[in-house]
Amino acid sequence: MLLFNIITGLASASTIQEGWFCQDIGHPCAVEIATELIRDNPDDIHAHALYQIASGDNNPFVLQMYKEQYEESKNDRNALLYAGAIYQMNKDAYCDDAVRDLLNTTSKDLDLQYAKLRLEIMRQKTCDKKIKPRTASKALKLGATFDMAQEFRIFLLLKRKKCGQVAEEFDDFIEREPWNIDIFERTFNSKVPECTALSERVLSKAIELVESDDYPNVYAATKILQVADETDLVTNAIQKVDILTDGKFQLFDAYFEELLYVSQNQLTHELALTALTELEPLVPESKKFLYNEALAQRHYLMGDIETYSSMMDVLMDEPNIDPMTVNNHYYSMAVEGEYLEEGLEQLNRILDCSVLDSIPTQPNAHDVQWIESFQYDKSMLYDTRGFIHYQMGNYELAKKDFEKTLELTSNSPITLGYLALTLD
Repeated sequence: MLLFNIITGLASASTIQEGWFCQDIGHPCAVEIATELIRDNPDDIHAHALYQIASGDNNPFVLQMYKEQYEESKNDRNALLYAGAIYQMNKDAYCDDAVRDLLNTTSKDLDLQYAKLRLEIMRQKTCDKKIKPRTASKALKLGATFDMAQEFRIFLLLKRKKCGQVAEEFDDFIEREPWNIDIFERTFNSKVPECTALSERVLSKAIELVESDDYPNVYAATKILQVADETDLVTNAIQKVDILTDGKFQLFDAYFEELLYVSQNQLTHELALTALTELEPLVPESKKFLYNEALAQRHYLMGDIETYSSMMDVLMDEPNIDPMTVNNHYYSMAVEGEYLEEGLEQLNRILDCSVLDSIPTQPNAHDVQWIESFQYDKSMLYDTRGFIHYQMGNYELAKKDFEKTLELTSNSPITLGYLALTLD
């Protein structure tokens, strides 16, 4: 248990639902909260489950820690914790006989009975590709009397479209665990009348929960509102979560990017421009550049080069502008035969500062994806500069840049076409 005593400086009295919220949004506070809860109660098997999941897949350190804990004290709790770690960290070994032995526990503690059933079901799904009806029946029966197992019971019932049974338990369950309301998302995609009726109750409760001051509840309700296409309510709810958490997670920034993506991908340019215009009042300060760039690009696609150029002139003055934004702008202008000298100067400046020139020939495996992304971006920079040279009549320089582009990414038929033209 030494590990769980070394992380300090955490907010006091964190809850398991706050931990799962962190896990849901991919924030490292999930591990921190799980650690805090385990430190307060080393027997909290639910906190251990959060810790194992939040630690990521294939984490040998975590697996070794639970193995040593089990070998030091071979009781039912440690056996199940070790089995859970194997499932999370090394699924290839989860079908081994050794795991079956770990799950062969006889404890009468309800939390351990629940953990055993969950792990048995995960083993059956992993190894046998199906859940045995008898095991599922045990889980359903336990969830009817043991509060902590009710969430899994409801999950199993909803999966079987037994919404009538779930409806009878809905009020009591949500009263006790409002942060788990998102488990009812699947009712919105069902054509079963009982599920449709339940979804209406779920939506009504979600609207009520967004008025709460408990941010895990608000966030869970937000998922229901999203499924129900209540866009305005979702926007307000996510902004509220940011307020309740003092902006620590900046959820609205990420959500705004989703809204921006949807606005850009309308059926027509006119619809996209309207959607973007309507989005303007919601633009957070951190996303103003991204929004204005998207708006400028839409004007360009609609043939309004004057508005596009005017908007991009302002964006080009930003001190930390992204190189690919610069690249895309001057390519667009080169198509129009505009800003060729200025574009050439900017592309020269970016390429002269390229970090790829200092990358070792045998990079660490973890850096490969990053390097590939940079290589692609760099190929686009050479391609744009080559096109500018081509438009200026500098065919020999254009040829060199197009050849460099093809060295970095061979799958570029347009570049091949321009390269061919420079050979005439």
